Amino acid sequence: MKARRIFLRHLALLGWLTLVVSGCARASPSPSPLPCGEDRLVLGTQTFALRPWPAQSAGVTTLPDLAAVAYVLAPPDGEGGGVIVLPPRTENRVVLAATTPGQGLSLVRADCTLVTYWIETSQPTGATPGAELATSHGLTLWVGESYAGEGGWLVRAAFLPPIHAPTTPPTLPTSLPTLGPEETLVVISTETAPPAFQAEISLLEVTPSAAGLEITVEILNYGPTTARLAPPAITLRDANGQVLALQSSHPALPADLPVGQAVTVHLLFTRPSASLATLEVLEATFDLGE
Repeated sequence: MKARRIFLRHLALLGWLTLVVSGCARASPSPSPLPCGEDRLVLGTQTFALRPWPAQSAGVTTLPDLAAVAYVLAPPDGEGGGVIVLPPRTENRVVLAATTPGQGLSLVRADCTLVTYWIETSQPTGATPGAELATSHGLTLWVGESYAGEGGWLVRAAFLPPIHAPTTPPTLPTSLPTLGPEETLVVISTETAPPAFQAEISLLEVTPSAAGLEITVEILNYGPTTARLAPPAITLRDANGQVLALQSSHPALPADLPVGQAVTVHLLFTRPSASLATLEVLEATFDLGE
């Protein structure tokens, strides 16, 4: 598809910018997301239903052997330590062993609230876990051996806090211009925080594949300082508004964006069920279905 470029400039302006737009303005309602129904762990292309720790299980190596199910040993609570154990199935160990540092993973709550983490370490461990399951921050994933001598696998991930919108209400302008019968007033607040970045973002390529949806973007940082690109700044939503998992990226995220250099970022997402999807990179939005 043809590359598109969006320029982002964060300006420390105070006050209001008033635009007069000819014609009729009509708002298009955003699609309502479907109910999520249950807590889920999204890791790469795999989704696991999160279940409470079973009362009949004597330990982490004697969990019910259910496909696509993981058990919460210690409930994740933001930056507080959380532990999720996967049943000792071969496919579960393969999923954890395929993870790499910098890859993102998500917890989707029953009310569709999304909590995002990025993987710090992914490594083999003993067949019976010990102190490694005790963690004071982030999220720990562990799976036991599916046959004797295989050993387990341990993944540690760090919590990524959400980006919040400003909570201070803007000040209304003291006067408005006189409008004609075919004009609509659009008032845009320009009261922002100090500059966070200045960048030119180009969507270079979108390629569906058997592995998922491959997207290539180019980011040119022309701000005064090196910028940081982290997984929360990149979001892909399907036509229903559901967030699709970022399986991997090259370079691994978070990554630095040096001043004056164009950095090409290759992203691999879970493939949406419909052709229409929306990609957000930093504050740029691309409609992939167009």
